[in-house]
Amino acid sequence: MNSPRICVSCQGTVRVTKVIEHLTNHIPSGTSFLHKCSSCGLEFTTESTGRKWLLLVVAALPLAFLVGLSFLLTSMPLVLMAVMGFPSLLIIGRTAKRWLDEHRNPARTRQQAASTM
Repeated sequence: MNSPRICVSCQGTVRVTKVIEHLTNHIPSGTSFLHKCSSCGLEFTTESTGRKWLLLVVAALPLAFLVGLSFLLTSMPLVLMAVMGFPSLLIIGRTAKRWLDEHRNPARTRQQAASTM
């Protein structure tokens, strides 16, 4: 993640402005990187691959539980399913947005970075 990225809106250089190491019960659970374009000021966040997969698994477990529970309980209220599933859908949506940000603003190769200096 040390290489600069290309801004999606102005093709300028995007640099990491902040690195956040996440811990869950003193166990490393990934890294988030805050980026900012030096030309237009566009800001976005990307996450380490391990963090993305961890969040997707953590979000998918309650959804899998809900699906299993709905088969066992034929009269499970729809409101209960929505309330229990909504946080998981938020986590999945947030992770998908950060994945898109990462692909829209790709890392530069060494040749591209050297040619702009």
